[in-house]
Amino acid sequence: MSIINASGWCPCGLTLLFTSVDTDGLISQALLLGNFRGAVELCMRAERFADAIILAIAGGENLLKETQKRYFAKHKTKLSLVSDSFVYLLSRGRRVIPWQTFVQICVEML
Repeated sequence: MSIINASGWCPCGLTLLFTSVDTDGLISQALLLGNFRGAVELCMRAERFADAIILAIAGGENLLKETQKRYFAKHKTKLSLVSDSFVYLLSRGRRVIPWQTFVQICVEML
């Protein structure tokens, strides 16, 4: 009988990363190698967008911006115009702007 449960946790406090050929295993392999870009790519292909964003944060500012851009390009909704504009402003260091300017930027992005 194994002391390691199905989630990879054992009583000694260690958590094991399982590596296999399924998506979770491939993501684990990428993370073990420090390949955040590869792990994000696997998450995006599997449509695991929350995981992709979290890993992109760990991978650095450029990877996060690229991941956000890919996400918003893939998910066009009525809200995405506002989200795209907001991310655009944040990526340029703008925090607080008049609402009229924000609306103008949204319209220009159409």
